[in-house]
Amino acid sequence: LLASCEGNFETHFRLFRLFGPFKHVVEPYARYTYATTPTSLIPNHYVFSSEDAYTHLSYLRFGMRNFLHTKGACNNRPFACDLFAYAFFSTPTIVGSVPRLYTDLSWHVRPDVTTQVRLSWNLSHNQVDHFRSRLAMTVSEDFAFSLEFRYRSAFEYLKADPFNWVLDSFKQESDLLKSRLSDRRCTVLTDCFLRITPTIAIQLETHHGFKRRHAAPYNEAKITFYKIFRCRWHFSIFFEHLEIDNRCGVHLKLGPGKCPKPLGHTPTVW
Repeated sequence: LLASCEGNFETHFRLFRLFGPFKHVVEPYARYTYATTPTSLIPNHYVFSSEDAYTHLSYLRFGMRNFLHTKGACNNRPFACDLFAYAFFSTPTIVGSVPRLYTDLSWHVRPDVTTQVRLSWNLSHNQVDHFRSRLAMTVSEDFAFSLEFRYRSAFEYLKADPFNWVLDSFKQESDLLKSRLSDRRCTVLTDCFLRITPTIAIQLETHHGFKRRHAAPYNEAKITFYKIFRCRWHFSIFFEHLEIDNRCGVHLKLGPGKCPKPLGHTPTVW
């Protein structure tokens, strides 16, 4: 029998000030999470999913959010910034009480241009742990693209949720650095979408990785062709070049009964 109890407590408040057509909002916040030690420790049972890997947790997330609102704009929040950190208690496997400082920033330069920056600074080792910068631009109704750069240090472990601290609370840092979860690398991602006619479109995505800790550099690409037949049949075919093999596929689905609007797409990365 595996049983554990988790509780959270959160507090926040808002301050704002008006500057002509702009409204600046500052929101300090704090959230405390505590999880009891499970009735059955991890070495005593099999681990099939994250639910089987619960461990003792005691940490506080604290920070300050900043928002800039604009009256009468199509996007009334052109700027947002979240500066925060995590403080850990009774967690000897994590080096430092406040090991990292995080920044999450997004800025809509214009209605058709968006930039995002995410940064994680490792206070315990005095280095950048994670950096992500993304530019997305919609040139016209028929053409849009995005460009993104990512960096991950050896201390930024491969996790589906980077803010899930179960693994860090159970394993020693020295053990994690020796594992495949420690995968330092730089990555460049591009995405380009072109609508040729209202029913025909092409999308090209590329993925480039280099300065890897355990493997050689790689280049991956995927091209997809979209076509709508008789306003209802959505057809797509793609070819994908991956690091280990090549793939291709065909998709066909039935859309709504009436003719939809022309294909529209905002580039994202896979």
